[in-house]
Amino acid sequence: MKDNEQEIFPIVDEEGRVVGKATRGECHSGSKLLHPVVHLHVFNAQGDVYLQKRPEWKDIQPGKWDTAVGGHIDYGETPEVALQREVREELGIMEFTPEFVGMYVFESQRERERIARPTRVIYVPRRLNSMVVVFGLCRRFAKRWVRDC
Repeated sequence: MKDNEQEIFPIVDEEGRVVGKATRGECHSGSKLLHPVVHLHVFNAQGDVYLQKRPEWKDIQPGKWDTAVGGHIDYGETPEVALQREVREELGIMEFTPEFVGMYVFESQRERERIARPTRVIYVPRRLNSMVVVFGLCRRFAKRWVRDC
């Protein structure tokens, strides 16, 4: 498997206003074009955070532990719609109520992302409340609850 290098992302300024567009390949090539993403942090009643391990084939941070849900906002898509889509794709959850936490810019050697709607949800579906979790739509390999990160 491989990411679609031709996928179109919006390019934004520091305030999140769309100022252009570029391909995934251009955004992840070291150009530092600022592009928006969404993340969802899932916590259970004990305060554990739910993490998923990124597949080894990903072009950014392969094999690393990551938030329960994370993904790029497509060109023309709102952060809210992107978050709903990513949660459906990653966890198979259709209904949830996220809480907005804040915004920050992440920069690595290869890319620069505006984390447009980092959110958290404390609502935990029964399917997530187990150490052994299988989601038919989940694109990541390993998953687990973590305490004391």
